Amino acid sequence: MHFKSFSESVQISGEAILSTLKALEEYSISINELLNNHQLTDIKAGQWYDFQKWLNVLSEVSVKYGPNTIFTLGKGIVNNIPDLKLDFRSLLSTINEGYKRNHIGGDAGFIELVSFDNEKKEARFKSYTPYPAVYGRGVLVGMIRKFKPVPGSVPKVEIETTEDESLSFLIVTW
Repeated sequence: MHFKSFSESVQISGEAILSTLKALEEYSISINELLNNHQLTDIKAGQWYDFQKWLNVLSEVSVKYGPNTIFTLGKGIVNNIPDLKLDFRSLLSTINEGYKRNHIGGDAGFIELVSFDNEKKEARFKSYTPYPAVYGRGVLVGMIRKFKPVPGSVPKVEIETTEDESLSFLIVTW
C-alpha cells in the first residue's frame, strides 16, 4: 500500500528528505507545517528519521497538492546525487544502490534494473516500495535530466502498474 512502510524500523536519511524539499522551493511550496505535524523538524544531513513519519507527510502532500507534486518530490532526489561520470546503463544500475543508501534499518523495498536493451533503447525497472509509482518516475526523470546520458535523445519514463500498489514497473525509453 502506498505510504505504508514495510517495516516499522526503517529510517530515511536527512539528505534524502532535504533533497526532495529543495525540489519544492522552485514552486514556492512549503510543507513545513506538515513536517511539524509529524515531528519532522530541524532536518539535517547526516541524521536519520522515521520513514513512516516521512511517508505520512508525503501522503498528506499527495492529498493536498496532488500527484504532480509527488512527481516533483521524486525528481528532487537527484539533488542528493553526486556528479556521476557513468555510461547510461551504469547510471541506471546505481538507482537501487542509492535507494538502499538512503533507507536503513529494515525492509524499505527496492528499485532494481531488470533489463536494459540498448538496441531497443529501453530499460525496465521493478519498483517495490511504499512510494507511489509517480514518485519513482520522478526519480528517474530527475536523473535523466541531470546527467543527460544519451545526447540528442528525449528519454521518457512510463509507469506500468500491477494489482499490488507497492509493485510497479518503470520503463525508460530514449
